[in-house]
This record gives sequence, structure tokens and C-alpha cells, in this order.
Amino acid sequence: MTSNLNSRIGNPQPLYPSQPSLKTVVFWYWLPALLWTAAIAMFSGKSFGYSHTQTILFRVVGLLHIHLSAIQFDFLHGVIRKTAHFTVYGILSGLVFRALRGTRPTMRRWQITWAALALGICLLAASADEFHQTFTAGRTGSWKDVVLDMVGAFFAQSMIIIVTAGNRNRRTGPPGGRSLEPVEKELREPLRLSPNRPQFEDSSGD
Repeated sequence: MTSNLNSRIGNPQPLYPSQPSLKTVVFWYWLPALLWTAAIAMFSGKSFGYSHTQTILFRVVGLLHIHLSAIQFDFLHGVIRKTAHFTVYGILSGLVFRALRGTRPTMRRWQITWAALALGICLLAASADEFHQTFTAGRTGSWKDVVLDMVGAFFAQSMIIIVTAGNRNRRTGPPGGRSLEPVEKELREPLRLSPNRPQFEDSSGD
């Protein structure tokens, strides 16, 4: 039985995911989240104010030869800016969740602590971003934008839950390893009672 289990498990493959190196954690998992946070901080500057993005959109609409009324143009401009809030914080939420999961990998693909910490970091970043805009020329901070940012962050976490719902409690080995399900099945087989086991009669008599 031992040799059979070894052949299924594979001796070179560990049963549990190994902890990544510090270099992997910093550069592969946390660096993308940090770079995206820096990009968000850049977006809150004067260069991405309302009047600046309005000018860019006006040029794009002109190049595409799209004819819009002033009301239609303002509506499109507003939708693009609010969609940007939703999108950038949805991406940040996903990147932070990925970084937290990669820092200390477990047998589960989703944990509420990862999601909660990701949302907390997004809330902190969104609040700091709007607070910074109150001191930036041409920008205004708004709590409504923080709410919109968090809607995007919650949406990203909802998508993560949906994607991992089917296998979040499934035990998985490290990348390139084998699934543990055949091993668990093999371990359970000796514990099952055989249907052809001998029957013993009660010899105590009546």
C-alpha cells in the first residue's frame, strides 16, 4: 500500500504548498499592488483634473468625428470619470487580494481575512486620495467618490468569490503538483467495511 501511495503522491512533490521566498513575495505579489497604488496617487494630481480630461475627451471626439451636444458631451465625460473610479479600485482590490493570498499560501483559495484586508486597504487608499485632492488645485475631494471606489472594490471581491466558489474549499497542491483527491481516496479505502466480510453469529444462545 505504501508503494502505491508513493506512486500516486509522487515523492518529489510536497503535499502542502511551500512558502514562497521573500523575493517572490515582494516582486511577484506585492510590487504590482504597490505600483498600481502609485498610479492611483498620480491620477489624483492636477493633470487628471476635470478640465484636463475634458480637453482630452474633446480632442478624441473630434478625431473620431462624433457630433455631440454639450449635454451629451458632459454626460459622457462624467460617465468616463466615474467608471474610472470604479475600475481602478476594483483592480486594486484584486491585486491586494492576490498579494495577501500569495504571501502565505494555504490549502484554500479564498479566505474572508484576505477579502476584508483588501477592502480595508482600498478604503484607506480611497480616503487618502480624496483627502489629497482637497489640497490640489483644480481638484475637489468627495465622499461620494469614496463610496464609488468601494463599490468597485466590493465588485472585484464578489467576482473573486464567484470564480473560486466551486473549488475554494478544495485542497490543492503546489503549482505543478498533483491533486490530493486520489490520495485521500486511497487512504479512505482501507477504512471501509467490506461487503463480503465474514458474519459472526451470536453464540450466547436464547
